[in-house]
Amino acid sequence: VLNQCTDPELFYPIKNKKKLYQLLFVGNSRNVFRKIIKDLLPTNYKFKVFGWGWDSFLNQDLIGGTYIPNKRLNQLYNRTSILLNDHWDDMKKNGFISNRIYDGVSSGAIIISDKIPTLSNLFPDSVYCYETKENLDELIKQILNSSNKKRSLIKKNTFEDRVDTLVKVFPK
Repeated sequence: VLNQCTDPELFYPIKNKKKLYQLLFVGNSRNVFRKIIKDLLPTNYKFKVFGWGWDSFLNQDLIGGTYIPNKRLNQLYNRTSILLNDHWDDMKKNGFISNRIYDGVSSGAIIISDKIPTLSNLFPDSVYCYETKENLDELIKQILNSSNKKRSLIKKNTFEDRVDTLVKVFPK
């Protein structure tokens, strides 16, 4: 698998940004009530979902919009305490990590995601993996109540790094 990557000119930490949300999920439903959202609800946290197809699964007050341009994503990631992520089954099966992880970590976000074996090793201080509804709730409480929010920013996960990998694998 050639891992996803990010553009550090679009996704980077912004200091002293007031948080708009405690929890945020950016992604389309694809007519599926995605596991991390199902495991989260009901919730008392300040939470928003951005993406298409959520009307049949969520109350309208939880939907922040259907589309966010990439140039606004960094602002949103920086103004969120925890970015939620999950993977489609075929992605998990093949060890394919969501691009949201790379962009979120590059923005300095703390992320909770479903479990993929290599994920915690790639981003040990930024990505927490959960397996059950109870585990998700525990992680959210732990992260929100912690005064020490460590973050490991992206290193060697840019487009240039992926081009270097391709050049090594496919020399002239």
